[in-house]
Amino acid sequence: MPLIPISTSEEGGWYKSLLAAHNRIFRLLNILGVLLQVKHATGNLPSPFVTDHNTVVMLIANLLTYAGTLEIAEILQASNNTNIYELMNNISLLCGTLALVLLVLLLVPAFGWFTFACWAVYFVIIGTKSYQTLKTVCIDAAPYVRDKMKEVMRFSGSEEPQNQNGDASEAGQYKSLPAVHKYMFFLLAMLGALLQVKQATGDLKSPFVTYHNTVVMLIANLLTYAGTLETAEILQASNNTNIYELMNNISLLCGTLASVLLVLLLVPTFGWFTLACWALYFVIIVTKSYQTLKTLYVGDKMKGLMMTLRGTEEPQNQRGMP
Repeated sequence: MPLIPISTSEEGGWYKSLLAAHNRIFRLLNILGVLLQVKHATGNLPSPFVTDHNTVVMLIANLLTYAGTLEIAEILQASNNTNIYELMNNISLLCGTLALVLLVLLLVPAFGWFTFACWAVYFVIIGTKSYQTLKTVCIDAAPYVRDKMKEVMRFSGSEEPQNQNGDASEAGQYKSLPAVHKYMFFLLAMLGALLQVKQATGDLKSPFVTYHNTVVMLIANLLTYAGTLETAEILQASNNTNIYELMNNISLLCGTLASVLLVLLLVPTFGWFTLACWALYFVIIVTKSYQTLKTLYVGDKMKGLMMTLRGTEEPQNQRGMP
């Protein structure tokens, strides 16, 4: 698939406008989430997890998809792949606006159906707009995969090309990582707000009683997430790319696992499905991190060997001196 550099001022402004659009969606989601908490704060109304269970499950699934597609779009934007980036960004916009509609449905069902009809029109517009991009992506998929396989085969024999050609892409990847974690924090905040709504009526037992082990795992995972993310930030400043990449992968695993555990507390049946998806993500991240671990291990062994050789050479040089 051809890589088109994003370099013009027009495209730069377009990208900034997209970021502003997502920021506005974040603010609206936060405001509507607060209103949902206010609606159920008194306990006079039954929990939406009982009265609107399917809508709540759709909202949770939609928030997860929104955060995921937004993170993927951020990474694709850093790699200058405009075709897939535009497609993923359109999907994220659809998910973000649908989350707003679902929250309005939970707040005011009658007005919510009107907003859903408006969203259906927006869906048709975005789908029509994305048709040509999707067609281009599908046509170029086969050559793109073939080229990537050739790169993998070439990189597996030598690490130098990856190091020589990866400077720009790594720089873009590092710039995208803070945004990825920003989306993760947003998702955790939204799921936490939904958990407050679920427990606000008082009809349900506390999750500290019914799901004690899950709550303990969530707390431990959040602490680990914060710790590894802080360590990754320090390593990024020290330009230690190998350990930085490893710690960042661990923090991403912890952040996504925290989201999964919150979904388990909200909707256990759907939570197990998200846990299965996370297990697949875990395998992908571990496989990706294997080469980094191998590089760190070999590098430490070589440093130890060099120090040993230097230690043995010094006495020989001293004995050989006249």
